[in-house]
Amino acid sequence: MKKRVLLCSLLGVISVCSFSQKMQRVGINTENPQGVFHINGTQENLSQDDFIIDADGKVGIGTLAPQSKLDIIGTKGKGLRVTPPGKITEGEIITSDAEGNFVISPRPKPDLKVGSVIQIETKLTATSTQAPNLKNTEPFPPGDPGATPGKEAVQISDTPLKLDAGTWLIQLKYTTRTSSSPNGFREGCGRPAGFDQYIWTLLYDLKGKKLLTTVGFAPERVGACATTPQLTHVVRIDPGQEMEVHAYASTSIPNNTVVYVDNDYPGFATGKPYFRAIRLDQFK
Repeated sequence: MKKRVLLCSLLGVISVCSFSQKMQRVGINTENPQGVFHINGTQENLSQDDFIIDADGKVGIGTLAPQSKLDIIGTKGKGLRVTPPGKITEGEIITSDAEGNFVISPRPKPDLKVGSVIQIETKLTATSTQAPNLKNTEPFPPGDPGATPGKEAVQISDTPLKLDAGTWLIQLKYTTRTSSSPNGFREGCGRPAGFDQYIWTLLYDLKGKKLLTTVGFAPERVGACATTPQLTHVVRIDPGQEMEVHAYASTSIPNNTVVYVDNDYPGFATGKPYFRAIRLDQFK
């Protein structure tokens, strides 16, 4: 009994205070403490106003069953207040410093690798001089020993994407103009002789000597005879491995093909090309 009175005096509590030597629990404003130390702020059978330390040393505020070292449950927007008040501007986040103090820091930027697409003013190597229907036929990737000389895909990137271990989203966009006529781009950009015509885009790992993906794009059949190939491709690179990714292009059109960069043709807005990779996750 003396222990109970002494504890209550030290805490300055004048309401209900209980101590159970058998269960080793202390309760303030409650005769039935639910943890090693339990304060019932309103003396009601609610947990929203309770403070508790359980047998595992977990602290709960607004909950009788904390799930972590400190578990705070409050109403929306009123769970935790920090003073003096401050303001987080766009591009900033709350994090911790080396000593564990909460600080406001710039938001980490994603790991971004940037390559580049070059302008090619000559015809891309055709996968067939007869422009066959290539709906189900892939062009020969660079270095393919089965490729007929002169029919391999042409490299259109001058700066590769050098990627290390992790999962990467590769994005590529560029613009071409084509013609099936040797006399100019505005003659015969449709579907002559019943053949579908395509610009083939390839991603190739030069370091690993392997083709990553191939995508075909059909150019316009009238007008500027243009197409804007765009592709996305996800690659996963194992720890200790690397990739050096280049972009290649090929075509089933037997005559003129031009790869354009931004604003290089009067009256024809090509849009800015890009060749980049964004890290989606990272091996630890």
